[in-house]
Amino acid sequence: MMASSARAVLLTLTCLSVSASVAWATDRVVPDDFPTIQSAINAAVTGDRVIVRAGEYLESLVLANKDLVVVGESGASLTIVRAPVASRVVLIGPLVTRASIFRGFTFTGGEAASGGGAFIQQSASCTFDSCRFVSNAARGTAQSSSYGGGLYVGQQGGATIQDCEFVRNGAYVNEFFNDGYGGAIYAGSDVFMDVTNTRFTSNLAAGFEGGWGGAVALATASSGAATAGFQECLFDSNFAGYGGAIDGVGRPSIGSCVFRYNQGTYGASAVSVDGWDGFWITGSIIHDNESVAGQTVSLRGSGTMEGNTLAFNQAFSGGPGPFGCIMAEVGVFRVRKNIVARNQAVGIWCDAGGAEISCNDVWGNRDGEYGGVCPDLTGLDGNISMNPLFCDSTKRVFSLRVGSPCAPHDPCGLIGAVPVGCPDLAVPHSLTGLLELLPVRPNPTRLPMIVSFRLSAPSPVRLEIIDVGGRRIARLADEMFGEGVHEVPWRAGAAGGPAVRPGIYFVRLEAAAHRLTRTIVVID
Repeated sequence: MMASSARAVLLTLTCLSVSASVAWATDRVVPDDFPTIQSAINAAVTGDRVIVRAGEYLESLVLANKDLVVVGESGASLTIVRAPVASRVVLIGPLVTRASIFRGFTFTGGEAASGGGAFIQQSASCTFDSCRFVSNAARGTAQSSSYGGGLYVGQQGGATIQDCEFVRNGAYVNEFFNDGYGGAIYAGSDVFMDVTNTRFTSNLAAGFEGGWGGAVALATASSGAATAGFQECLFDSNFAGYGGAIDGVGRPSIGSCVFRYNQGTYGASAVSVDGWDGFWITGSIIHDNESVAGQTVSLRGSGTMEGNTLAFNQAFSGGPGPFGCIMAEVGVFRVRKNIVARNQAVGIWCDAGGAEISCNDVWGNRDGEYGGVCPDLTGLDGNISMNPLFCDSTKRVFSLRVGSPCAPHDPCGLIGAVPVGCPDLAVPHSLTGLLELLPVRPNPTRLPMIVSFRLSAPSPVRLEIIDVGGRRIARLADEMFGEGVHEVPWRAGAAGGPAVRPGIYFVRLEAAAHRLTRTIVVID
């Protein structure tokens, strides 16, 4: 799993806090009381807990029509569920909600057309906490594509995933002209998914042109796009034709993540977003990703890419062309406060107008700093072209040396994902040790609601609510806070500010020279 320093700052206790408030009706222990996990699940009723002793269990599990907590007593390294030949590991059926939790398991060896590791049916939901999905496969038939090697989340369903790991899962095809979607995870239309402190390593989407979403594929349909939040995740060495790490026509909110060594062929090596209804990418480090004939990050639709560091990414096609490290296609974008440096491509490439490009440091890119219909914006709207002075480029330590032109300054503030200060910052996804933006529970939620965050030292704090168009609709706090956990209410209506329509919003926290965001869905 991820380094202990990273785990310490992430939200591994979220589900524990839920379970602590529940008086379990009955504990059913495997194999003490029941010979198999499935027999214990069958005997349990809503509110029961199934405790599984260490060992390897050859089973294909089904949970339906009730909410249970199923716990691997010895954790994922010692509690392993392996699917029988050509079957998936877990099926989540109707009337299951996020109150159902699988904690502390390794799910491995699953195979199905969709969701080899776990399959969440339409309108169902589930929580996975401290689980590993290893070497599961989605394999389509000769007439169909495949979806979600590790996990499939069906239309109008949902998933909460925290402190988990997806390793060597794949979406494969049996026919040359079909495609795999989501080597680790596929999320269907109208899905809401919240992913925290999760590592995606060496997952693969295969297909005619390489598949879509080596780690994660997000879907859309006429009914609505998938909504997914990724906070403090690591995407390492995943592969697909389009979106080596993430691809989709959904609404991703990506905050404080690391993308490294991912590969794409015809499309983006790290992230490809057709976010017509809004996306948000902030505070993330994107480095050493490789695309044969594409980009590093490809953006379509409307949304914001702010406060990221993109460095040492490569496009092997060579020469000027539509191979920008950031490629802004059709839509209205806000590309601001990013470092785009030393990439083997054009820094920022625009296929169409409409992008707001401000306060970026675009420097030292092989094929030029700007391309396409983007003029050279250096010196305009706060954009600069100067060596950002990373602490150690060779070791990929992307914090900034004293004197960096990207250090906080007027009018831009901090440029890039990592602040000034070189000591011991080699693991960038642990940078939020100074603060945590805690998840909203439940999510989707209703107003009024509470936004919670934790500080490890006193700091000025700015806490805002942003809509999918990047507009601030509420400022909840702009003041000094002390060390510890703080709760700030967000109200709307006559007593609490302008009315807020149901929809997707982002909570943005700025403190201790860091920026964190979370996606929330407000309902009636």
